[in-house]
Amino acid sequence: MVPLALWGARHGKQVKRKRTLIEEGVWEFNERMDMDGRNVRMVWNRAKVVGGGESFLTIEEVEESGDGKDSKKFD
Repeated sequence: MVPLALWGARHGKQVKRKRTLIEEGVWEFNERMDMDGRNVRMVWNRAKVVGGGESFLTIEEVEESGDGKDSKKFD
């Protein structure tokens, strides 16, 4: 039981670190694209069900319109 508890604690820290690094990377990418005046942004699409799906990153084209932001995806 002790090795399983140690694995669980280590796994939890790794998952949190991975999520933090992805969120920081997405934020930095979006800031850099905004500063360069490009109309693209990166979005992290997280899985809806824990363990049931995959999370993935997409880069979307952002088009300004009168009623707000509209986006068009391209992979």
